[in-house]
Amino acid sequence: MAVVLIDNIVSLPQKDVPTTHILKPMIKGIEGSIENEYICLKVAKLVGLNVCEAEVRTTKKLKYLLIKRYDREVQNGKIRRIHQEDFCQAKNIISAFKYEKEGGIKLKDCFEIANKTSSPAASKVELINRIVFNYLIGNYDAHGKNFSILYSNNKMQLAPAYDILCTAIYPELSQELAMKIGGYYNPDMIIPERWKKMAEDFDISYTQLRKIILKQAEILPKIVKKIDSELNQPISKKILEFIEANCQKTIERFNK
Repeated sequence: MAVVLIDNIVSLPQKDVPTTHILKPMIKGIEGSIENEYICLKVAKLVGLNVCEAEVRTTKKLKYLLIKRYDREVQNGKIRRIHQEDFCQAKNIISAFKYEKEGGIKLKDCFEIANKTSSPAASKVELINRIVFNYLIGNYDAHGKNFSILYSNNKMQLAPAYDILCTAIYPELSQELAMKIGGYYNPDMIIPERWKKMAEDFDISYTQLRKIILKQAEILPKIVKKIDSELNQPISKKILEFIEANCQKTIERFNK
């Protein structure tokens, strides 16, 4: 639900008033979805990714995630919309086909869009870091509608990351990547050779890519462990368990 935050109170907008926040309740049937997304956004920010701002709130009947809209700005005391397009919209692909398997966005499309931004080099580095991060934390649902671009002040830039969850801990959800890495959907098949192929396919430095992967794999478990100790919730422990195992496996593969 799109809402307006007025004096720190969640309110419904009237007529054409631009909303300021997105209210996301728990996803039915997905244990701890609110805490999962909050944790993953917090971890992403600590890793150095550009992410949307979010907080967990509760009422008497509802727990929800309140996300600050990044496609808004205040001018002369008034809220103004900033035009954004997700990657499906940018490539003229309908929402129903957001997954690569359905004819949706591929990593190739992502890099093509990043190259067209006002700061292509910075956008590509951010994109690479997000791809690596999503793989390591087990966010297999990183499809074309979960990446966006913003148009503001005659500039086109990569929007902050959003909708980040560790989906790998839910056996009822797809255990395949939304977009292939090095030609494979199966996360267990993403060995160093697949990363190298990705680098070759998109003309990026494999040496730099390898450094990014190993750096994230080294620090991610430490960050998640700290957050887990603060929250001490069942879902954070499941996320930590997966990330520790996945990062360790990744490091071992690169060190062979």
